Amino acid sequence: MEKIDETDLKILRILQKDSKKTTKEIAKILNLTSSPVYERIKRLEKQKLIKKYVALVDKKKLNIPITAICMVSLRYHHEGFIDKFEKQIKELKEVQECYHMAGKVDFFLKINMTSFDNTGIIHDISNIITNNNMDIINLNTNVNFQLKRHCYITMAYNWDINNSFSLQPSIMVESDFIETQLEVSTIIKYNDNIFGGLAFRGYSENTIDATAFLVGMKLSEKITLAYSYDLTLSSYNSVSNGSHEVLIRYNLNKIIGAGVLPRIIHNPRFL
Repeated sequence: MEKIDETDLKILRILQKDSKKTTKEIAKILNLTSSPVYERIKRLEKQKLIKKYVALVDKKKLNIPITAICMVSLRYHHEGFIDKFEKQIKELKEVQECYHMAGKVDFFLKINMTSFDNTGIIHDISNIITNNNMDIINLNTNVNFQLKRHCYITMAYNWDINNSFSLQPSIMVESDFIETQLEVSTIIKYNDNIFGGLAFRGYSENTIDATAFLVGMKLSEKITLAYSYDLTLSSYNSVSNGSHEVLIRYNLNKIIGAGVLPRIIHNPRFL
């Protein structure tokens, strides 16, 4: 096999990012003419350094936005069982990738799911194991979430109804510049000590997420105690009916640092 050089590696990197780039476009990026780039690509294909060209699809548009990682540990490792397991796993269309591992985990499966309700695939994998008289030590499933940077814009207004009551409506907009979420909330306070409120996240059928209820009181000038219940309204309610939160705020009432004001973190619920 002819040795590859730095130019070959650059061509491979470009094609890995976008395999539809033309020879002319690749040559322009590398400041080369089209003919030698064409010859290099053909040589890389002939040497099987480029096995094939594939398309990456948008899983959200195919209604399989959730990626679950399933790790299977078997008690017995007979070669016939392993081969049969691999063959039957390949027939499950939800399984995108399957790796036979060394160590505590025997198989590492990457699974595409439509929603958290779609747990049938896990049962299918379990049935393949039990139907082949394999003894399961462990069957673990983890769900992958993509971490993104978000920006928040919060607006609030404090309205004194009378000497005892005040109302504080607020709006928070959260966005990663691809998708946007909206939270509308309001808090009513009595004598600036006891308070309660409601919040709702979502602005359309596809973005409705949750509603929250909040009650609390100011125990002293420094301590505020509150409780909230977050009720899930989205498809996640199949795995979570909601969450209970106890919030405690203690006001140090002093400047931290050498005369520099500490970074201010605004709580969306304005406690």
